[in-house]
Amino acid sequence: MVERLLATFWGAGILPAWLFAVWAAVGQAHAGQSLFWLQTDGTTSQLGSVQNPQVTVATGQSALLYLWLDKDSISYGFDGISFDVRLIGSDGGQATAGISFDEPPGRWYGTSGGAARTDSGGQGVDDCNAIDLTNTDTLSADPLRLAALTVTGNAAGTVQLFLCIGSMGIADGGNNAVVWLGLANGSTAPDTQLINGGVPNLCSTIPEATITIVTPFTGDFDHDNDVDQEDFAHLQLCLTGSATPLTDPACADANLNGDAFVDDSDVAMFMACLSGPGATPPPQCH
Repeated sequence: MVERLLATFWGAGILPAWLFAVWAAVGQAHAGQSLFWLQTDGTTSQLGSVQNPQVTVATGQSALLYLWLDKDSISYGFDGISFDVRLIGSDGGQATAGISFDEPPGRWYGTSGGAARTDSGGQGVDDCNAIDLTNTDTLSADPLRLAALTVTGNAAGTVQLFLCIGSMGIADGGNNAVVWLGLANGSTAPDTQLINGGVPNLCSTIPEATITIVTPFTGDFDHDNDVDQEDFAHLQLCLTGSATPLTDPACADANLNGDAFVDDSDVAMFMACLSGPGATPPPQCH
């Protein structure tokens, strides 16, 4: 009776899409359950011990996150799924995200692998990729790594990354597929929001990753948050003197004062920020 009434409200447009998704998912939780989550380890599943990752990246640098899939039965439980990656910044944080699917080989469509894109948030969801995972496919491993995400910091601040079901939704082939996107906040358990095949354009309510983007320290060429002998080795290799303009693009970061040379002026700026291994450089070196 309850099921019939809720279905009637859904058909009349009274029941919100997200609530119908939760009701339908709970009612069919025994069939086609799938969990997608992010972790920094691309080699071994950490399901059961990992939480939604928090990573730090310098502006202009990138961090790798890996999308993993766990399925509780041999079949995938859905015919296809549309994925989106939403980035929402705060405190001025800006980033781009690229996604490249690697399992099963060749079984995905949409944006070309690794294509970088930005998303300012809001209500709309733009498809990043639609994956064709048919019920006849079997997992090469379970859990398995499904894709790699490259997140590049563009401006200092905080960026939250959300996984979303895109406008193409989930094709469940009549198997009542249920999908969890990510893990609950501060937990190793799946998020409580369940999404079924009838509801497109829905993102997780909890960010699957939080990226802190920082301005690198002057002279911290290897971006390990100190200025030490390893950084000085890079500066030495890039020295040109005051008479020879810099031409090697790999040494552009060693031109600390922004002129055409890597010379004693740059060495002086470097020495003012020298901190030693594992020590934070002075605040003025940001």
